[in-house]
Amino acid sequence: MYDVVFHLYASSPRTGEPVRFREDWGELLAFGDGQISTGGYAPSFLDTWWKTRVRTGGIDRVGVRLALTGSVRQAALEALGLA
Repeated sequence: MYDVVFHLYASSPRTGEPVRFREDWGELLAFGDGQISTGGYAPSFLDTWWKTRVRTGGIDRVGVRLALTGSVRQAALEALGLA
């Protein structure tokens, strides 16, 4: 689910920079409409997810922004019904 939330966030007009995303993450979950749930949140969950995605190439720089790549992006699009 983190992949889906990140994809939506990175696709918005806001920046996809890691620091900004981490700062905004709590608000994304706290003020969402309940359509997306991660089943809980702690900063360490996000840090682990982020480091894994960057290390494995699931998040990479696309132009001046960060975005999901390859099969990770495809799975997020499928979860959203967009693929």
